[in-house]
Amino acid sequence: MKIIKFLSKAINGFRLRKKRNHRFNIKTARKVEATLQSIKAREEAKAGNPFPFMLAYLRKIGPDVFEELILNIIEDSNLFVRRNLRYTGDGGIDGIFWLGFGCKILIQAKRYSDDIKASHVTDLCEKVKQKKCDFGIFVHTGKTGPTSKRVIEEHQNVVFISGSRLTDFLTGEIDMRAFLENHMLTINK
Repeated sequence: MKIIKFLSKAINGFRLRKKRNHRFNIKTARKVEATLQSIKAREEAKAGNPFPFMLAYLRKIGPDVFEELILNIIEDSNLFVRRNLRYTGDGGIDGIFWLGFGCKILIQAKRYSDDIKASHVTDLCEKVKQKKCDFGIFVHTGKTGPTSKRVIEEHQNVVFISGSRLTDFLTGEIDMRAFLENHMLTINK
């Protein structure tokens, strides 16, 4: 096991030791990962596209499990994650993680079935500024409307992970660390 991932799991395990619901959701999220892999294998064996089946499955899981699923994937990329201790009243920030030394990233995960709310995207953009973070990631299962896209273009400090990019992350097709490092290079040009 990679050292940063080990430290992240150990520290979060200690912080969440009295949070039975969090620990249950983290464990359930691991089962969701396995189910997504089996959906992918099944559809690829039939020469089909696994994306719509995976997205439909993700839209059915609980929002707290979805949040933990995303944080697990980030942690599995050998990134240090600080999980929130609450699901409600967290100001929309589900976790914070670091890319290298000093690059602080906020994460918000939303399990939607319809269009995402532009106000949620705006809130994340503003929290990135308030907390003096390098940028934020808005992960969602919904549809990204034109207003939300405009917010991202204006602020340039938040990136969306959704659709096929999301399922590629969840199945290991795209490495979170490499994606983020590439994104950082793009916005710093």
